[in-house]
Amino acid sequence: PTAVAVDQAGNLLIADASNDRVRVVAESTGTYYGQAMTTGDIYTIAGNGTYGFSGDGGPATAAEMAGPAALAVDRAGDVLIADTYNNRIRVVAGHTGVIFGRTMTAGDIYALVGNGSKRFKGGNGRPALHTALPEPVGVALDRAGNLIMTSYNQVRVRAGRSGTFYGVAMTAGDIYTVAGDNTEDGMAGCQGGNQGFSGDGSPAISADLDHPTGVVTSRGGDLLFGDAGNNRVRKVTP
Repeated sequence: PTAVAVDQAGNLLIADASNDRVRVVAESTGTYYGQAMTTGDIYTIAGNGTYGFSGDGGPATAAEMAGPAALAVDRAGDVLIADTYNNRIRVVAGHTGVIFGRTMTAGDIYALVGNGSKRFKGGNGRPALHTALPEPVGVALDRAGNLIMTSYNQVRVRAGRSGTFYGVAMTAGDIYTVAGDNTEDGMAGCQGGNQGFSGDGSPAISADLDHPTGVVTSRGGDLLFGDAGNNRVRKVTP
């Protein structure tokens, strides 16, 4: 297990990475994520235990995943998953309706960010679903509904609505780098962003990072992330 989260009902969600599943321990007896659950029991809500990529648009429990490393839950109960080795962010719909601009069915799984490729080619202002996202390991939501993710040496944002966030003008549904430079890495163009440490006190998109991991947002809108290879926690102001 690599990450945990708690939803609005108090259920404990677990990224069970080596089992290629997301699991839930029920806080109370009821129906969650399309399943009847009993207090204290554990249930799979995403992943069939097979390493791979399949199942988008269908039941999340029948889908293949590849080392899900992080997760977050929004207020509507939708579960966002960093499906790391599939190079994607995916969502398990907590309800039926329009979610992140797409019509979704409760309990089904959908890709939100990433085309499955590791070969980073910039990507600012491109549709998030059609852009490379090399091995994401962190995911969060801010109050504006933006989806934030860490990927190699960058922190990136899928805009939930059009506006200016973290000093960058954004269009809903597109992806942007907000921390870490927006260049290709020297390793066959597969990573993105220079690896190192620089840039404190200057624009975040010019800074060098070293494998950022967990990411959260504060009540004041600050974006905080673990810059793992630099042994630091760093912050981008809103």
